[in-house]
Amino acid sequence: MRKLVIVFVVATMGGCAETIRFGVYPPGAWVTVNDTPRCTTPCDLQMRPPAALHYNLQKAGYLSKEGTIQARIAPGRVVGAVFTFGILALCRSLYYYPADSIVDLEPASDPAAGLGIINQEGTGRVEGQAFTKTAGGELRYAAGNTIGIRPDTLYVRDALRFKSYKRIGENIVTSEPNLGFLDRYARQTTGDGDGRFAFDGLPAGTYVLTATITWYAPGVERLNEQRAEVVGDAEVREGETARVIVTDWRQPEFGD
Repeated sequence: MRKLVIVFVVATMGGCAETIRFGVYPPGAWVTVNDTPRCTTPCDLQMRPPAALHYNLQKAGYLSKEGTIQARIAPGRVVGAVFTFGILALCRSLYYYPADSIVDLEPASDPAAGLGIINQEGTGRVEGQAFTKTAGGELRYAAGNTIGIRPDTLYVRDALRFKSYKRIGENIVTSEPNLGFLDRYARQTTGDGDGRFAFDGLPAGTYVLTATITWYAPGVERLNEQRAEVVGDAEVREGETARVIVTDWRQPEFGD
């Protein structure tokens, strides 16, 4: 089951607004709150309790869902308000939105549909190079790193993007969706010293290629592992060779 996780981050006593984080699976889901379109996941919203939060979540290829989340009073905040101000201030920051609300956003069809083509034999070939550019302008190649190729579908791209978030430690959510179909329907190879690779015997179709490039950079006390997610696209025809560059996949910022 695919999950869109809503992670609620409690605000400090300094303000009355609550920061609500709409998690990252599936990425790109449209969020409507209290009948007002607000953002696409992943994103943060500022809401003012104790107003109820009526949400609607939609994305093409998934079943839309809606619901209501009620704000609650946080006893610890009441104590903090008394200690700080000497009175029970009626600031809305005494309220919070619960952090245990998980909303399932289910796919409208089988996410593995059409992926079996990767396990069939064809006469197409994909070759290319995988690399990334560091903030300092250096090129880092997928030398010795695993490069994967999969049929290009909405569900595959959503799953790959989610896994890339998890690997780079960004926008971590509280659930782990079942993405086993990614491993069942994939071919893999290893990049050479220049990050070059090739896949032979592919059937005609559209594919997405990915790699996680790792290297080490000097730190204060030791070498620190660095990593980057890279992606590329290939249109394969029988008896032909498609050439592709697999490079940086920009991670959406909150609210993109």
